[in-house]
Amino acid sequence: MKVRLIRIGDSRGVRIPARLLKSISAGDDANVEMNIEVRGNSIVLTPTSSATSCATSSATSCAAPARQGWSAAFRAAGASQMDDLCLTGSLVNGFDECEWTW
Repeated sequence: MKVRLIRIGDSRGVRIPARLLKSISAGDDANVEMNIEVRGNSIVLTPTSSATSCATSSATSCAAPARQGWSAAFRAAGASQMDDLCLTGSLVNGFDECEWTW
């Protein structure tokens, strides 16, 4: 199959037909991560292991789960002696003192 190189800024790109991507289980997601390398006089693209597992899963997105790693980050930050400064004063404001009209 022949394709044309297209200019993308100072770089060049190739449009890869969807049926070729599906044949290597890369799916049709626009953000599939690929490895690229030169072998002799050829440029070879291969899906990363995460791209292959995302494409073959039933997930609609391969984005990292929300809040992934937060728990470890909070533990690593440890308890701060300044934590109580965040809650000084009253949390009640003018909106709490009157009746709302919807």
